[in-house]
Amino acid sequence: MNQYYFIFNQDLCIECNSCIIACSQKNEEVNGNLRKVLPHPISISCNHCQEPLCQKVCPVNAIDKRLEDGIVIIDSDRCIGCKRCVKRCLYQAPYFSENESKAYKCNLCLDRLKNNELPSCVESCLMQALEIKREDELSDAEKNLVKNNPLPNSEVTEPSYIFKNVEER
Repeated sequence: MNQYYFIFNQDLCIECNSCIIACSQKNEEVNGNLRKVLPHPISISCNHCQEPLCQKVCPVNAIDKRLEDGIVIIDSDRCIGCKRCVKRCLYQAPYFSENESKAYKCNLCLDRLKNNELPSCVESCLMQALEIKREDELSDAEKNLVKNNPLPNSEVTEPSYIFKNVEER
């Protein structure tokens, strides 16, 4: 598998929320936030974990981790609305639509990736604080940052998310 990684450079983020706006516009049918900017700032959505807990608790196997790229997806047609994935995700990535009684989450704009386009959040980032790279494109410094991931319980889920400082760019 050649896993995709979100790379977030905290020093470059100006908290403009363009990533959130782009994600919301792209996923307007969901009517919820699939990406968030947390304090300090941290732009985060689904981390497409190596060991996704959301997938393990889904009773109908509606959540899958794609072998070819590591993207974790929810098949909303199979979702029964039990909210187990929402409750189990350590990073609050799945969003539950009360209107549809279904869970949704970032799929890394899979349709855009298939057309060789960047995910909407990455493309819209004014300061280029968000990037995506495949595992085989990561530098040695970035691979080291994967091993020292500061996200809570990262040793359990192994999130495909890299925090990067300007010096590490």
